[in-house]
Amino acid sequence: MAKKPLELDDKILIELNGGRCVTCDYIRESKDGIVVRNSKEAGSEKIAPYNQTFYKTEVKRVRLIQKATPPATQDNAIPSTSQQQQNVLSANNNATGAIPKSPHVETVVNGTVVKKEFNERGIEEIQHRTRNTVHIAQHDDKYHNAIKDLKQQEIIAVHSESKFGRLDMKRPVLSISTTANVYIFDMLRLGAMKKEMKEVMSSDLPRKVVHGSSGLADYLQHKENCALNNVFDTLLVDFNLKKSHEYITLPECYMKYFELPDDFVLQSFDYSVRPLPKNALIRAALNSILLMKLYWHMNDILLKPIFTASKEFAKIYPNVEHQVDLMMMYNNKEHPGSEEIELNAMEHLNTELQLLDVKQ
Repeated sequence: MAKKPLELDDKILIELNGGRCVTCDYIRESKDGIVVRNSKEAGSEKIAPYNQTFYKTEVKRVRLIQKATPPATQDNAIPSTSQQQQNVLSANNNATGAIPKSPHVETVVNGTVVKKEFNERGIEEIQHRTRNTVHIAQHDDKYHNAIKDLKQQEIIAVHSESKFGRLDMKRPVLSISTTANVYIFDMLRLGAMKKEMKEVMSSDLPRKVVHGSSGLADYLQHKENCALNNVFDTLLVDFNLKKSHEYITLPECYMKYFELPDDFVLQSFDYSVRPLPKNALIRAALNSILLMKLYWHMNDILLKPIFTASKEFAKIYPNVEHQVDLMMMYNNKEHPGSEEIELNAMEHLNTELQLLDVKQ
């Protein structure tokens, strides 16, 4: 798309057909367009924290602003992080035939890399599930079987494919994913929420994984007279991890926390049109499936200190003979040894028995 060949991390200016201009760092060209990162629109200081793809149909011109910093020339120089990532990706793709991915961009939270990669099998599993969803538009056997299944779950991911507004609160398309199934409830066709579905939303179990739960809670409260309880809000987790209250959409969250193939694009659809096209149902299913995976990945990030401590604990345990010694060793404290500790315990017990005799 550019007149001269571009290299990784070249600073470029992309002029779009609508008159917008974006400065960004070049990653590579795909079959659909140009993949970039650190993009910033003209007149704005906000830098997008995720990779973006600008399609050939929307790009008017690409201009080189600044060449990337050349790599070190010494024979023993350590490759840059981006070079190492490219080498690893190339080796993995050649060895396993995995789906090509854009170069891995690390998202760091408190010094921890948090991006999750999906191998070829993982991608195929997600795609298979999106094609095997249960679309529910009437109160038939499918509806009742779905409600029965949801009531037996401990965790479900709930995503709405419609925007909420207090003055114009239309019934949405709800995509609900369990660990095994995906149900798409067309609330516009189903009408007012029935008692059994309200019970799913308002009960303590299952736990509901939601991104930006305020809109869904507002809709349920004012349109369906139903409370939303026991919520895990991935938006609030993102706020906590980055120590900022800057809003991020669910697709942006996927780009930030996941390493997905370039063709894993979530298209936008008009969910007010009926019948719903197949691609719209696939997108709805994909959102709730990835939302569930985002839940587990965020749990891994939040619990990493526990995992690290457990790993260290397991390393120390086989090297000691007494559990009291173990705790002393783990806390880097000097200790008298197990025999003296046991003698002290016996003396303490004898003292307690003597006091009991005096009271008698």
